[in-house]
Amino acid sequence: MHDFGPLVYMDIQKTGSTFVSAFLKNSCLLEEIGESKHGTIRAKYNPDNFYFMSIREPVSCYISLFRYGLDKRGGFFKSLKSAGYKDLYQDESVSFNKWLEFISSPESAVILGNNYEKVDPSVGLGLLSYRVFILSVQQPFKKLDNIHSYDRLMRVYE
Repeated sequence: MHDFGPLVYMDIQKTGSTFVSAFLKNSCLLEEIGESKHGTIRAKYNPDNFYFMSIREPVSCYISLFRYGLDKRGGFFKSLKSAGYKDLYQDESVSFNKWLEFISSPESAVILGNNYEKVDPSVGLGLLSYRVFILSVQQPFKKLDNIHSYDRLMRVYE
């Protein structure tokens, strides 16, 4: 998160956020008053500010996340490695589909971290949407306790 007072950029991993962050730091005429890489706005939310984030087409984002892990980088790779799943990062052409199937499985949610396992699988909140949810919704973990359907999820977003 880059806080420029009335302008706040929420940076989500693998969405071009490094580029956008650098652009804002070099071009924004407002003084940056706070920065927390991939941080949230929980206590500092101000409804008068303009909050925005970059998103990416999901398949491209998953491919980028996978390739980052092939280079043995990132928190996602470290989580899978420490849980004994580093073999998911082998030859790119062989293992991407296996990797994607694994991380899309509800049983894998606890390994993926960030309280993703608290999401009811029947809601249909995938990993990438979950990342957006926890950054863009106030008290997301409290609200997740009350979400048991896709319709309820959409009402929370509204």
